[in-house]
Amino acid sequence: MASVLLLAVAVPTSAQAAQGSLYVNGRAYQNPSGCLNISNEPGDLEIRNLLQGNVVTVWDGPNCTGDQTGEVGPGDGQDLYGASIKIEE
Repeated sequence: MASVLLLAVAVPTSAQAAQGSLYVNGRAYQNPSGCLNISNEPGDLEIRNLLQGNVVTVWDGPNCTGDQTGEVGPGDGQDLYGASIKIEE
């Protein structure tokens, strides 16, 4: 019984949208969640993270695959190279 309870607690819940805005190359994404595909090919990304408490991780492949190229914390901005961005919970 204890293992069943532990399993039920370990199952992740569905992703909730972050609160705030994420700006990528001047385009605003309001309350984003999950993985944002910016391009099919990696390129220069100007990122401004105005989300409330969420770090964003940049990946060089589409669908948040490939290599991680950087992270941008809440309230920060960076120029990074990538194709997709994951909103961390």
